[in-house]
Amino acid sequence: MSFSAETRLVRRADLMASDLSATETVMMDIDQGLYFGLENVAKDIWDYLASPRTLGDLQSYLGATYAVDDHTLARELQAFLTEMEARQLISRGE
Repeated sequence: MSFSAETRLVRRADLMASDLSATETVMMDIDQGLYFGLENVAKDIWDYLASPRTLGDLQSYLGATYAVDDHTLARELQAFLTEMEARQLISRGE
C-alpha cells in the first residue's frame, strides 16, 4: 500500500535504539529478534519520525536538506517507507 502526502507516519517508540555516530543508528526489535542499522539519510528519516509527521512534511524536509529532484525523492521514499513498514519499524500514526 502506498503513502499519500497526508499519511501520518511515526517510528516505533518501543525499539531499543542507539546512535553509534552522528550518521549511524542501530536498533533492536526484541519481539522479532532482529537488529537493524540505519545510516545517513535513513537515520535522518528515523530521527525526523520521532513524532508523527505527514509524508508531505517528510518530503519537504528531505528536499530542503538533500540535493535530489522531487520525482526521485518521492519514488525512493515510497520504497524505503514501504520496507520500514513491512519490517514493523514505522507505523501510520495519529
